[in-house]
Amino acid sequence: MGAIRGGVFVAAFFVLSGYCLMLTNNEIRPNYFVKRALTIYPAFWIAYLFYYMQRVFYTGSFFWDPSVENISIVESVVGIDGLLAIHGYKNYYLVGEWFLGAILCLYLLYPLLLRLIKKSKLIFTIVIYGLYAVTMLIYKINPHYFKVGADYNLLTSMSCFGTGMLLKHILERYNKYFWIFVSAIAILSGIFVPNGTICNICMGIGIFVLIYFISNPLLKIDEIYKPVRFFSDISFPFFLIHHMMIENNSAIYEKNQLVAYLFVFTITTMYAWCLLQAATGLTKKLSNICNRK
Repeated sequence: MGAIRGGVFVAAFFVLSGYCLMLTNNEIRPNYFVKRALTIYPAFWIAYLFYYMQRVFYTGSFFWDPSVENISIVESVVGIDGLLAIHGYKNYYLVGEWFLGAILCLYLLYPLLLRLIKKSKLIFTIVIYGLYAVTMLIYKINPHYFKVGADYNLLTSMSCFGTGMLLKHILERYNKYFWIFVSAIAILSGIFVPNGTICNICMGIGIFVLIYFISNPLLKIDEIYKPVRFFSDISFPFFLIHHMMIENNSAIYEKNQLVAYLFVFTITTMYAWCLLQAATGLTKKLSNICNRK
């Protein structure tokens, strides 16, 4: 259940990403790629540099793994090291997760996906789910054709991302109770679907839709909105560093797991907030530089 639970929320993350990008970038402007880069790279580079220098201090070497080609540090600078690492490529991957590289790839594909969905939602749906169906068929026929499991396949991620784009167009077309019913069916069907990847996608989509409608009235309550806004603001920095925080504090889990979880959550929240402040300052400076050009 642990692995499935993680896959469910990764699926929901891609659905949310597709929905939000459609919400904020319904037209591709000249600065689209610059804006996307500024939302990710400042925080990522600061987080990576912190842990990179930590490794340098521990090992006394800028390139501490002799089995890795030094040029692969470029993969880390670009932010695709985690994605390549799960495909078996050795590099200097430290922060973030594999799906950071996947979302960067989807950001690059988004202008094409946007053009397709505007041309025909039907063709867009056929392409998105057709590619996913073919991918699942390949896994069925030859499970070792791809180097990664279906949950980590970029085409699986694209199907969730594309679903988010579609939901932006259809969520408001029907009564919210209809969608809550649909989301409940998706979540329940996901529990009984034997294929783990399809299960994760069904449940991820269902959870996204359910939260979408439930959160609207709740966020109007100030006592709920403020903490949600705070954790929303630090969510990306938190995501970047959380697994390194867990790794660095792994010894305390052997004593008292509840205290360990609370400690790591608290300290990660504090670090994430600090990272957000530093990244915000860097983003403003880089944005000013880009605007001068």
